[in-house]
This record gives sequence, structure tokens and C-alpha cells, in this order.
Amino acid sequence: MTSALKYEVARLRTLRSTWWLLGISLVLSAAIAVTLAFVAQDNDLGVAGQVSALTTGSGFTFPMPAIMAGLVGVFSFGHEYRYGTIRAALSAVPSRTSLLVAKVVVTAAWAAVMAALDLGVAYLAVRLVPDQDLFEEGFPWDPVGRVMLGFVLLLMLWSLCGLALAGILRNLPAAMVVLLVFPLIGEVILSTILGLVSAFDGIAWWMKFLPFGAGQAMIQIPTFFGGAPPGFYVATPLQGGITFAVFTAALLVLTGVLFHRRDA
Repeated sequence: MTSALKYEVARLRTLRSTWWLLGISLVLSAAIAVTLAFVAQDNDLGVAGQVSALTTGSGFTFPMPAIMAGLVGVFSFGHEYRYGTIRAALSAVPSRTSLLVAKVVVTAAWAAVMAALDLGVAYLAVRLVPDQDLFEEGFPWDPVGRVMLGFVLLLMLWSLCGLALAGILRNLPAAMVVLLVFPLIGEVILSTILGLVSAFDGIAWWMKFLPFGAGQAMIQIPTFFGGAPPGFYVATPLQGGITFAVFTAALLVLTGVLFHRRDA
């Protein structure tokens, strides 16, 4: 197991995409935080502003660092199959279970580091803007601290979803497309249909269990947009976290089964 972990750490550290994705994530975090800090100079953004500043505008847009973490996961398996290095990896680490567990552990740990750095950079960026009061009196654990924890968990789960999709599809571009299209377009269209078409009123509440949307509930608070509009349902942070975690676990189990049954 130790050799598998060392292999994964070396692979992650030597990929240029790892650092590019981290850099893009940090730049986005700082840029959005600074923008909201300047807005806070003349407006009282309250707790919603604090949450949005720390989590790349989650009250207004999709948290882009989650996508960066997901792509790190995709590359964890996707590069192995795209460049044929999976055979070398299995030669170095013959136990497929150990290799898969190492990929999961290292990828999730890196996503947690990304999230922590994003939060830290966003906080520092806000404090560097003069005459704003977003964090002058600190911030409450409920909900800001809870959202920060949710942000870390969200990036970890996104990274593992990316890893699982790449392991299932064994095709880097296909995994990237599924990872981006399903949450950003597919779930939005499905939620809109369920929320606006009266024929689906009886099952519309299922929209809150769409996995990626449910995961995003971990970093949202009720004051965003005044709550969900009529006909639309939003998961609570706990419901969202459990839903996304179960979905991610199911993908990882399927990945493990296929990884053991398929040839390299």
C-alpha cells in the first residue's frame, strides 16, 4: 500500500495539469473575493456576502473550483488509459485494490488541500481590500463555518466523481464531457422541466436529490435568492451532502468492480 501511495503522489506532483488547475482555482477564488469585497464597500452584503466571497460566488454562480477538483480526479485515471501508463502502474503496483485505494486517497486529499487554499486565498484577498467590512467582526460558525466545511467536502466528492467516471469510461475526453455536461446542463434542464411542467408536480420534489445539485446545497444558505421559487425544491445541506456522498460511493464501487474485471 505504501508503494501505491508513493506512486500516486509522484504521479500527481509531476503532472503539469495538477498545478494549472490549482492555479486557475486560486485565481478565480481571489478574483471573485476581491470583486465582492469592493461591492461590500458601499453595500451591506451580510452573511450571504461572506459565504459567496469565500466559496467563489456560490450564491450567484456555480463554484468553479469544484470543476477544477473534478478534473484532477478525471486525470487521475484518464491519463493512465490515454497514454497507456496503466500497465506500468500495475507492474509497479500489482494489487489493483491497493492502486485504486491509493488513487482515491491521494486525489481526495489533494482536493481538500485545494479547497483549503481557495478558502485561505479568498479570505486574504478580501482583507486586503480597504474600507470593506465583510469580515471585520469575524464570521459565525453557523452558517459560514459550516459552509467552509461543506466547500472542502464538495471539492473532495467532485474529485472522486471525476476519478470514478474516468475509471468507468476509460476515456479521458468522454469523462470530462460527462463531468461537465451532466451537472452544468443536464441537471439544470431536468430541474427546470420538473419545476415548470405541471404534469410532473407529483414527482418534482425528486429534483433536490439530483446528485451534483444536492452537493452544492452544502455551500448554500437560505438567503440566497430568497430561497427556492415555487415549484422548485432544494435539499438541506445534510440531505445534499448525504445524497452526493452516496452517489459518489456508488460510482467508486462500480469503478472498483470494472477495474478488477477488465484487462488493463
